[in-house]
Amino acid sequence: LSNMSEADLAAVPGFAVKRPGVGKVEWEGAVDVRGADLDRIVEIEFQDVAVYTLDEEEGKKPPVGSKLNRPAILTFYNVFPKKGGASATQEDRDKFARKVEKTTSKIGADLISYDRNI
Repeated sequence: LSNMSEADLAAVPGFAVKRPGVGKVEWEGAVDVRGADLDRIVEIEFQDVAVYTLDEEEGKKPPVGSKLNRPAILTFYNVFPKKGGASATQEDRDKFARKVEKTTSKIGADLISYDRNI
């Protein structure tokens, strides 16, 4: 990003922020990242992603559809049932997959996929 022009930063296609082994956020379409302090704006923690938390608290969050306040695809790594972890039984994995689907639906999001066999 540091080598991009202002014009290029105004419409970055396929923009993503990743935290290895934890997760990533991929925004749909071209995104305006001019002046974005990504360390402040995007928080990727185990099983949780937050965008603009501090700006929202301060009343500075951009309107929906602008900057990074727009649709994105969230990917989480190493998410397993509490019971058994990565070596959980297939029954526990199936139960956990249903919980992931229910939780995703509850927050108004669409579940693209959950691989219970990893």
